[in-house]
Amino acid sequence: MDAFKKQLDDMKETFTYRMRDFQKDLQKGNSDAASPSSRLASDFAVFRTFVMTSLECLQNQMELLSRLADQMETRSRGKILLIHGVPESKNENTASLVATTLAKHLSVTTLTPDSFSKCYRMGQAKSEKPRVILIKFRDHLMKSKIWHDKKEYWSDTV
Repeated sequence: MDAFKKQLDDMKETFTYRMRDFQKDLQKGNSDAASPSSRLASDFAVFRTFVMTSLECLQNQMELLSRLADQMETRSRGKILLIHGVPESKNENTASLVATTLAKHLSVTTLTPDSFSKCYRMGQAKSEKPRVILIKFRDHLMKSKIWHDKKEYWSDTV
Protein backbone atom coordinates (compact mmCIF):
# COMPACT_ATOMS: atom_id res chain seq x y z
CA MET A 1 0.00 0.00 0.00
CA ASP A 2 2.93 2.33 0.70
CA ALA A 3 4.27 1.74 -2.82
CA PHE A 4 0.86 2.64 -4.23
CA LYS A 5 0.75 5.85 -2.17
CA LYS A 6 4.29 6.76 -3.25
CA GLN A 7 3.41 6.24 -6.92
CA LEU A 8 0.37 8.46 -6.59
CA ASP A 9 2.41 11.15 -4.84
CA ASP A 10 5.09 10.96 -7.56
CA MET A 11 2.46 11.25 -10.30
CA LYS A 12 0.84 14.20 -8.56
CA GLU A 13 4.18 15.96 -8.17
CA THR A 14 5.14 15.35 -11.81
CA PHE A 15 1.74 16.49 -13.02
CA THR A 16 1.87 19.66 -10.90
CA TYR A 17 5.41 20.46 -12.03
CA ARG A 18 4.63 19.93 -15.74
CA MET A 19 1.44 21.96 -15.58
CA ARG A 20 3.21 24.82 -13.75
CA ASP A 21 5.94 24.91 -16.42
CA PHE A 22 3.38 24.75 -19.20
CA GLN A 23 1.39 27.60 -17.65
CA LYS A 24 4.54 29.74 -17.29
CA ASP A 25 5.35 29.15 -20.95
CA LEU A 26 1.83 30.18 -21.97
CA GLN A 27 1.97 33.34 -19.82
CA LYS A 28 5.36 34.37 -21.21
CA GLY A 29 3.92 34.05 -24.67
CA ASN A 30 6.94 31.95 -25.50
CA SER A 31 8.19 34.49 -28.06
CA ASP A 32 11.63 32.94 -28.22
CA ALA A 33 10.31 29.60 -29.51
CA ALA A 34 10.57 28.94 -33.22
CA SER A 35 7.03 27.64 -33.53
CA PRO A 36 4.61 27.99 -30.58
CA SER A 37 2.13 25.58 -32.13
CA SER A 38 4.75 22.85 -32.58
CA ARG A 39 5.88 23.36 -28.96
CA LEU A 40 2.26 23.13 -27.84
CA ALA A 41 1.79 19.95 -29.87
CA SER A 42 4.91 18.33 -28.41
CA ASP A 43 3.93 19.35 -24.86
CA PHE A 44 0.47 17.92 -25.44
CA ALA A 45 1.97 14.63 -26.68
CA VAL A 46 4.19 14.41 -23.60
CA PHE A 47 1.28 15.25 -21.32
CA ARG A 48 -0.96 12.70 -23.05
CA THR A 49 1.71 10.00 -22.64
CA PHE A 50 2.08 10.90 -18.97
CA VAL A 51 -1.66 10.76 -18.31
CA MET A 52 -2.10 7.45 -20.17
CA THR A 53 0.85 5.91 -18.31
CA SER A 54 -0.54 7.17 -15.00
CA LEU A 55 -3.99 5.76 -15.72
CA GLU A 56 -2.50 2.40 -16.69
CA CYS A 57 -0.50 2.39 -13.47
CA LEU A 58 -3.61 3.18 -11.43
CA GLN A 59 -5.53 0.44 -13.23
CA ASN A 60 -2.79 -2.10 -12.46
CA GLN A 61 -2.73 -1.03 -8.82
CA MET A 62 -6.52 -1.35 -8.56
CA GLU A 63 -6.40 -4.84 -10.07
CA LEU A 64 -3.72 -5.81 -7.56
CA LEU A 65 -5.75 -4.43 -4.65
CA SER A 66 -8.84 -6.22 -5.91
CA ARG A 67 -6.98 -9.55 -6.10
CA LEU A 68 -5.55 -9.06 -2.62
CA ALA A 69 -8.98 -8.24 -1.19
CA ASP A 70 -10.41 -11.34 -2.86
CA GLN A 71 -7.63 -13.50 -1.43
CA MET A 72 -8.21 -12.09 2.06
CA GLU A 73 -11.95 -12.74 1.80
CA THR A 74 -11.35 -16.29 0.61
CA ARG A 75 -8.90 -16.90 3.46
CA SER A 76 -11.37 -15.56 6.02
CA ARG A 77 -13.98 -18.06 4.85
CA GLY A 78 -11.53 -20.94 5.36
CA LYS A 79 -12.71 -21.55 8.91
CA ILE A 80 -16.45 -21.49 8.15
CA LEU A 81 -18.87 -24.42 7.83
CA LEU A 82 -22.61 -24.47 7.25
CA ILE A 83 -24.69 -27.15 8.95
CA HIS A 84 -28.13 -28.08 7.66
CA GLY A 85 -30.89 -30.12 9.24
CA VAL A 86 -30.24 -29.56 12.95
CA PRO A 87 -33.64 -29.28 14.67
CA GLU A 88 -34.41 -25.81 15.95
CA SER A 89 -35.99 -24.77 19.23
CA LYS A 90 -36.75 -21.44 20.86
CA ASN A 91 -34.09 -19.96 23.15
CA GLU A 92 -31.53 -22.56 22.12
CA ASN A 93 -27.82 -22.16 22.77
CA THR A 94 -26.72 -22.75 19.19
CA ALA A 95 -23.02 -23.23 20.01
CA SER A 96 -23.76 -25.90 22.64
CA LEU A 97 -26.31 -27.58 20.37
CA VAL A 98 -23.82 -27.77 17.50
CA ALA A 99 -20.97 -28.99 19.72
CA THR A 100 -23.05 -31.83 21.17
CA THR A 101 -24.61 -32.73 17.83
CA LEU A 102 -21.27 -32.92 16.04
CA ALA A 103 -19.62 -34.80 18.93
CA LYS A 104 -22.51 -37.28 18.88
CA HIS A 105 -22.35 -37.98 15.13
CA LEU A 106 -18.63 -37.57 14.52
CA SER A 107 -15.51 -38.81 16.28
CA VAL A 108 -14.57 -35.38 17.62
CA THR A 109 -14.40 -35.42 21.41
CA THR A 110 -12.55 -32.14 21.94
CA LEU A 111 -15.28 -29.98 20.40
CA THR A 112 -16.80 -27.43 22.79
CA PRO A 113 -18.77 -24.23 22.32
CA ASP A 114 -15.47 -22.39 22.86
CA SER A 115 -14.16 -23.98 19.64
CA PHE A 116 -16.29 -21.50 17.68
CA SER A 117 -15.68 -17.81 17.24
CA LYS A 118 -19.17 -17.49 15.70
CA CYS A 119 -22.11 -19.83 15.71
CA TYR A 120 -25.61 -18.75 14.75
CA ARG A 121 -28.61 -19.62 12.63
CA MET A 122 -29.00 -17.73 9.37
CA GLY A 123 -32.21 -16.11 8.11
CA GLN A 124 -35.63 -15.80 9.67
CA ALA A 125 -37.28 -18.64 11.55
CA LYS A 126 -39.87 -20.64 9.61
CA SER A 127 -41.89 -23.41 11.13
CA GLU A 128 -41.53 -25.91 8.26
CA LYS A 129 -37.76 -26.50 8.38
CA PRO A 130 -34.78 -25.60 10.58
CA ARG A 131 -32.51 -22.77 9.54
CA VAL A 132 -28.92 -23.31 8.45
CA ILE A 133 -26.27 -22.87 11.13
CA LEU A 134 -23.11 -20.93 10.30
CA ILE A 135 -20.04 -21.89 12.29
CA LYS A 136 -16.73 -20.08 12.25
CA PHE A 137 -14.05 -22.06 14.01
CA ARG A 138 -11.25 -20.52 16.05
CA ASP A 139 -8.84 -23.15 14.72
CA HIS A 140 -8.56 -24.17 11.07
CA LEU A 141 -7.33 -27.64 12.05
CA MET A 142 -10.53 -28.30 14.01
CA LYS A 143 -12.61 -27.24 11.01
CA SER A 144 -10.58 -29.57 8.78
CA LYS A 145 -11.09 -32.47 11.22
CA ILE A 146 -14.85 -31.89 11.27
CA TRP A 147 -14.91 -31.71 7.48
CA HIS A 148 -12.91 -34.93 7.14
CA ASP A 149 -14.98 -36.80 9.75
CA LYS A 150 -18.20 -35.61 8.10
CA LYS A 151 -17.17 -37.19 4.81
CA GLU A 152 -16.38 -40.48 6.56
CA TYR A 153 -19.67 -40.38 8.52
CA TRP A 154 -21.76 -39.92 5.37
CA SER A 155 -19.85 -42.56 3.38
CA ASP A 156 -20.46 -45.07 6.21
CA THR A 157 -24.18 -44.28 6.56
CA VAL A 158 -25.05 -44.21 2.86
